Amino acid sequence: MQAELLGTAPQCIPFDQRLLVFRALVAEDKERGRWDKPPSEGGPAPLQFTIHRGSLLQDGWSALRNSGPTAKGRLVVSFVNEQGMLEAGLDYGGLVKEFLEQVISTGFNADYGLFTATSDGLAYPQPAATTIPNGLGLLEFLGLVVGKALYEGILLDVPLAPFFVARLQGRRPMFDDLAALDSELYRSLVQLKRYDGDAADLCLDFSVEDDTFGARSIQTLVPGGSQVAVTNSNKLHYIHLAADWHLNGRLSASSAAFARGLAQVIPPSWLKLFNPQEVNQLLGGGENEVVDVTDMAAHTCYSGGYSKDHATIKLFWKVMSSLSDKERQAVMRFVTSCSRAPLGGFQHLNPPLTLHKVPCEASLLAAVGGKDVDRLPSASTCYNMLKLPNYRRASTLKEKLLYAISSNAGFELS
Repeated sequence: MQAELLGTAPQCIPFDQRLLVFRALVAEDKERGRWDKPPSEGGPAPLQFTIHRGSLLQDGWSALRNSGPTAKGRLVVSFVNEQGMLEAGLDYGGLVKEFLEQVISTGFNADYGLFTATSDGLAYPQPAATTIPNGLGLLEFLGLVVGKALYEGILLDVPLAPFFVARLQGRRPMFDDLAALDSELYRSLVQLKRYDGDAADLCLDFSVEDDTFGARSIQTLVPGGSQVAVTNSNKLHYIHLAADWHLNGRLSASSAAFARGLAQVIPPSWLKLFNPQEVNQLLGGGENEVVDVTDMAAHTCYSGGYSKDHATIKLFWKVMSSLSDKERQAVMRFVTSCSRAPLGGFQHLNPPLTLHKVPCEASLLAAVGGKDVDRLPSASTCYNMLKLPNYRRASTLKEKLLYAISSNAGFELS
């Protein structure tokens, strides 16, 4: 019975159970393809490529555009800095996370021309991206990257518009989805539907105006549409065609390109387990504004000389417990680049949260009022790592941590 509901009416099953099904599907797929196994254990050879910081999106696209489902396997990324030097570093999943985050940050930036956003800040492909050189290829690549992040449980702070999610699920957006895309147009069409007067007096015709990076053009909804007046007898047909053009016709090519890339890693049937709001939770973490410090502590790793029994670590968890919900979210964003915890708790954070010791000198009396460590904490978001100096007092730790998260002082990407 439950299997039938998952296929026909997934919303009848609690979200937590559908989340478990999604993760089980991913785990089964990894096992079947041996995607997470090294070659010595029968897994595929990793995809190795080099990315220049100054051309990250183009280099990433060139490296992965023909990868297809093999992108499910291990990626080994090397970065070349702005000076042309190969960056030193070991990749234990951190550089891949940095690569995915930076690709999304660049590709979803409205200035690049591939994506735009609704008035609520929900992202969807820029219809005019088709006019950008390699625009559709880059959108397909971005879909692949988002799919890889979902597949690996890497959080991305890029909420998607519901009408766009519908396309990714293989569904066709309907009239009511227009409210999220263009609320003013939606209200106008609703008012036209309810209009009691003669629709011909409104001087409308079966055409719409398009805007491609400032260049305006007229698109007809039916052959010769600019000469076909909207009347009471055909206004419902006009409303349907106008909404469909904005949601599907205008967005079709760019949305389809992104969906093709995503489907290389995450089949649309998996996404159909969720509604658009839940898909955004999968992508960017839970909506609960409360960061569970107890769960956070239970799944945190330590390095550089720290352990759960270290005096500074005890101070850290004491300070975290004293912070407000907004401050805890700010700590999460500072360390992981996403303010929310993963769905199901910190056990699903990839890479796991790590507190790394930064040894610093301090007065012998620092614990009782002497001069404490002056250095600020820093973060390596690619490893979900907080580099925490060994403060001696909770008051100093809290002061320095709040300063760092409010100003991004001491921020390190890698």
